[in-house]
Amino acid sequence: MTDTTQPEVLELTRTIRVPPSVSPEAQAAIAMGSAMVPDRLAAPAAFPARDDTAGWKATIAMMDENIAMGFGMRVDVDAAVEKVRIGEVDVYRITPSGADASAEAPVY
Repeated sequence: MTDTTQPEVLELTRTIRVPPSVSPEAQAAIAMGSAMVPDRLAAPAAFPARDDTAGWKATIAMMDENIAMGFGMRVDVDAAVEKVRIGEVDVYRITPSGADASAEAPVY
């Protein structure tokens, strides 16, 4: 017979280092965001119902705003937006006007 008075706990630990292949600015942003992961796992966000289109649009807008604030970015910048297909995925390359486009420039 199994003792059910104490629930079993499985604790997994994994260390993932910040990639050295990105700019120092991106490394700092990634490291800062990873510090929030334990809290997010302990208290996950509530999401709208799958069929709540307005709720999902509001949630996505809030997430976009939080990401922009986290990177210290303004959302209303003058920028060129280019849709690029990488493999099977559409991505958007956003280049602010006057940005350094050299290979040494920081990338977010």
